[in-house]
Amino acid sequence: MKITLSTASNVDRTKAMRLYLEQAATCLDEITSENDELYCFVKISKKQKKVRLSLKGAAGTIRSEVTHRDFYEAVDITMSRLKENLLKKKERTHAKRYRKEKPHRIKAIRPEMMSVEEAAEIMRETEYGFYLFVDEMTEQPSLVYEREDGGYGLIRTNEEAEEAEINDLLVIEE
Repeated sequence: MKITLSTASNVDRTKAMRLYLEQAATCLDEITSENDELYCFVKISKKQKKVRLSLKGAAGTIRSEVTHRDFYEAVDITMSRLKENLLKKKERTHAKRYRKEKPHRIKAIRPEMMSVEEAAEIMRETEYGFYLFVDEMTEQPSLVYEREDGGYGLIRTNEEAEEAEINDLLVIEE
């Protein structure tokens, strides 16, 4: 990470200030990249020392500013706040990227008990690509759906179904 130190006109940039800033910035190493830039502005008056940090990087620009009677304490507090703000921003960015979409429409249905053939016929009549029903053979919720090749498939919710039983399922062809 590149670090730039600038000061108000009445403040001399000392080696000690620069070294302390670089040392304090190591707390950001694990959450920043080499391309990020940290800008530090220092203004000192008789009673107060103002430290303003700006971090520019892939996450955007994050700023923190503290006024304190001690320069080193001001750097520590500002750096801590900057790190906290950066972590929050990264967390929000991650949450936005992986947030779950809410359904646009919710429809409640009561599936009727019927045979697979009846469900397939209703699906054809309604022109939906699927139809949910209760299979009268298994008494479990099932779904008949139209396949891309023009045939039909069946999804059963029975967890105990044997592989052989699944392979022997009725194939519905038009």
